[in-house]
Amino acid sequence: ERHTPAPTQQWTTTDTWYQVEYAALHIADWLQTRTGTQDPRFIEKNPVLGERPSVGAVDAYFAATLAGHTLVSYLLPARATVFGVKVNPRRVWQAAWIGIEGSVVASNYNVGVRVGF
Repeated sequence: ERHTPAPTQQWTTTDTWYQVEYAALHIADWLQTRTGTQDPRFIEKNPVLGERPSVGAVDAYFAATLAGHTLVSYLLPARATVFGVKVNPRRVWQAAWIGIEGSVVASNYNVGVRVGF
């Protein structure tokens, strides 16, 4: 008999909307970061990118992290019990990153970094 791993529980429309919200904020951060690379007044705070990343490095990083976040979201289960508490790891992951990206985009905006193309 062939063993298959337990399914991660079906992906829902709500999962898609959370992922779309995350992606929109992530892309806004991406565009802000690209804009910041063109202005010597701004120093990148992401230690992975370094203080003065190239546009190519920014594009590679944000493309990879968007794909990685989407993959992790899909693979995380929708239901789990942690220390006797029922949780939705997928939703926790998505909501946490929506909060992080929202905070970063707002912070960038407040210091004058706009979304550029």
